[in-house]
Amino acid sequence: LDVAGPVVASKGNQVATVDSLQNFELTFKMELDGHSHGRWHSILHIGDTNSHRLPALWFHRSQSIFKVAQNCDSSHSDCEWGVMTTGVAFAAGETYDIRVVVRSNQMTVYVDGVSVGVGTASESAIDFATNAPVYVGDPWHPAAKVTLSDISYTGRDNPS
Repeated sequence: LDVAGPVVASKGNQVATVDSLQNFELTFKMELDGHSHGRWHSILHIGDTNSHRLPALWFHRSQSIFKVAQNCDSSHSDCEWGVMTTGVAFAAGETYDIRVVVRSNQMTVYVDGVSVGVGTASESAIDFATNAPVYVGDPWHPAAKVTLSDISYTGRDNPS
């Protein structure tokens, strides 16, 4: 998957489809256009349902928290690879390089080249989909005030 953008996040904004992968790298540039009102706001979501997250990324309006989750149960109370970043001071008007790397059931999230969180999952928890929709925003939650560009989702054959 390669989407050059820029793409402004909005509710239900599907930009592509992709086959989900066991080992992958998701990268994009994120310009934070402002802090949203409310709680969690969707940045990017790969998957066809609210709990089918391959992965999904959100931003919290007031706490400057970036969250990445994959494979949540139907109640959303248990997400595999839930990674929350609290050490980054996101500022409106700034652009950030985001990279999510999954290898051998371990997810690492990077902001501007710095690792900001790691999560793990059991192999049995890994879910796959063919022609999964890719949203900038998602159909279920308010969209974050972000503009994404240079979106890339690529597989990694070598899990090391």
